[in-house]
Amino acid sequence: MKTSTLPLYLVGSRRAILDVARSPWSILIGVLFVVSAGLAREYDGEYLVLEPWHALRPLGASLASGTLLFVIVHLAAMIRGDSSGANERPPLHRAYVSWMGLFWMTAPMAWLYAIPYERWMSPEVAISCNLWTLAFVAAWRVVLMTRVVAVVYGVNPVPAFFLVMLFADAVVVAVMGLAPLPVIDIMGGVRGPAREALLASVAFNVSVLAILSSPVWILGALISLVGFRPMWPVVTHAKPEHSRGLLIVAGVSIVAFVPLLVWAQPEQALRHRVEGLLLSGRISEGLAAMSAHPYEEFPPDYNPPPRLGYRETRPPMGAVRAAMRENWPADWVAELYLYKTRREIGKQYFADPTEEYFADFIHDIDSEWALERANELREAFEFLLEFDPTLPETNREAMRRLLDAAQASSSERSTGPT
Repeated sequence: MKTSTLPLYLVGSRRAILDVARSPWSILIGVLFVVSAGLAREYDGEYLVLEPWHALRPLGASLASGTLLFVIVHLAAMIRGDSSGANERPPLHRAYVSWMGLFWMTAPMAWLYAIPYERWMSPEVAISCNLWTLAFVAAWRVVLMTRVVAVVYGVNPVPAFFLVMLFADAVVVAVMGLAPLPVIDIMGGVRGPAREALLASVAFNVSVLAILSSPVWILGALISLVGFRPMWPVVTHAKPEHSRGLLIVAGVSIVAFVPLLVWAQPEQALRHRVEGLLLSGRISEGLAAMSAHPYEEFPPDYNPPPRLGYRETRPPMGAVRAAMRENWPADWVAELYLYKTRREIGKQYFADPTEEYFADFIHDIDSEWALERANELREAFEFLLEFDPTLPETNREAMRRLLDAAQASSSERSTGPT
């Protein structure tokens, strides 16, 4: 393989695909590219000095997903292949090694994830750009892998496309089910901070689309098998040839992220230290550590735990407020946790509670659930009434009424009937 093989491969050149498939060096070069792709994803998202495995997660994930796609395609090829012996079937291990080399050589597409939109744009625009980048890379990979299957197995692109899409759809359903994502309020519409609302909305829509479209890909793949006649033209390795140029490019692609690591990792180190204190129960120390630095020294759009939109409960908000009472933090830290307290009160909305929310609450205040909820929120109400100067007067008055009703109910229960 030559250095020029990589860009030609990424645009689907038949000759480049054949070169990658035949080269025993493609799997090593592909692994190096996957590592660089992991750095592109995580250089400004995780503290890689103490947790380097975050950069290696794409290697494990791509090994699993690449193997799954190989099983789907190769099993179809074995079932529908020529049994007359006219086309010699390659050994399974050679076919697999060639396939993983081809699969991992798509990793440079993920270099686009290194674009730091968050540092140039508002949080809402940045997450939108990140999602569009993800969609572009996903579509590019589907098109390229369809071309790879068609070339390597010598089949028509249509059945190759349905097999690849069946795999891609299964991966989307699995990822959406396992990945931590903001909670979406389906009954009430998407609410909450614009960034989380957008992410929750997109994740929900993609999940629904993937599930509803799955019969199309399953049926299309089954029908396509009728015309799936692999010729096994290039899967076996040819005489080994040196790929020194591409090996150098792959190595440089890893080293190239060192300046970005030096630039972004101090923020991640600070975030990692603060969150370690908060999540281990040393909340006062965590608040003090945050207060010792301006918000700009943390990662862009930093959201310390607990992230209520993700239903996180550590550290408990009540414990955070207790620590704040003992030693009031910096203004920006206080504003964040006052905001989280307001969201905690309106947790079915995952947003600042509205006047309508309080009106409905007061309307049902005599019901058992409303009184229980008011008692649960007593400490949060008292905290906001005492410390939140931005609280609208209508919400302030509603909180007082709810506290009075909850107190009266508690008094009646403690004294019993007279």
